Amino acid sequence: MNTFSNAEVWDTTSVEPKQSVPYWVDAICSAFLDMNAAPRQRDDFAGRVARTRVGDIGLMQVTSVAQDVRRDAQHIARSDTDSLYLISQLSAPWAVSQGREHYDLRPGDCVLIDSSRPYSFSCPGKVDNLSIELPRPWLARWFARPDVMGPRLIARDSQWGGVLGATIESLREHAMQSSQTRIAHETDVSALLAAVLQLAVPEHVGNELRDFRWEKIDAVLNQRFREPGLTASDIAESVGISLATLHRVFATRMQTFADTLRQKRLAAAREMLANPRLDHVQVAEIGRRSGFADASHFSKQFARDVGMSPRRWRETSL
Repeated sequence: MNTFSNAEVWDTTSVEPKQSVPYWVDAICSAFLDMNAAPRQRDDFAGRVARTRVGDIGLMQVTSVAQDVRRDAQHIARSDTDSLYLISQLSAPWAVSQGREHYDLRPGDCVLIDSSRPYSFSCPGKVDNLSIELPRPWLARWFARPDVMGPRLIARDSQWGGVLGATIESLREHAMQSSQTRIAHETDVSALLAAVLQLAVPEHVGNELRDFRWEKIDAVLNQRFREPGLTASDIAESVGISLATLHRVFATRMQTFADTLRQKRLAAAREMLANPRLDHVQVAEIGRRSGFADASHFSKQFARDVGMSPRRWRETSL
């Protein structure tokens, strides 16, 4: 079996058959966190779990016969882990329940589970899954509300489900590489997973997270769009997000930073040009007050978007 490099491994073949089930329960708790695993067959039980890390992210690959898993309030009280788990079964259907949510999953579907709340898994067939541990402090670097992210289903055939699946496979392959190669690229790999996960969460969660960011971005833009030379990096720094995240927020709204900035500036210019109290102000000065440092550039942008020159707009509006 292909496995992770530098991995901790628990394998029932290392113990006597009669000890395989209790060994397995201890192995699951050691590799993941406190929970109860109940194999559907106790005779000839076989299971294997490998665990490694890529930066702050934990990866666990599990293979076993059919079983049910449950984490309840008592398990949570004994645990100091505060993580979400992104889990995908590779070759068999299974089911997940957490809170009011219940998901019947196909091979290739992913589910995001919050370890701070009770949950249960039902795996009636072969267990062959990959679990990714996402510590909440790590999630907080990328998400505005990491406290409201689970449980969430990311279907394999959803808009971003296929991309997420490919990203997870890349992460798994990365974990099989030598330590030197992994260390050199682990920041890029984890950042890629975060970026895709931001887009892959179900639409109602994506809307909540993206709207939270958009409100902050839009508020800062409204305060600063009149500054000549304003850049996307300036806004990202003011909002407290990465430049990549800022561009993703615009992309999910089918917009770009440059277009949005231009539209805000042109809207301000149209308003000032139509204001009788400013009819003595030169057109070039109106452009400057709107954020256009160059008068010629202002006139060209205005004519392209409005269909007439700033001077003509003023004449028809006053």
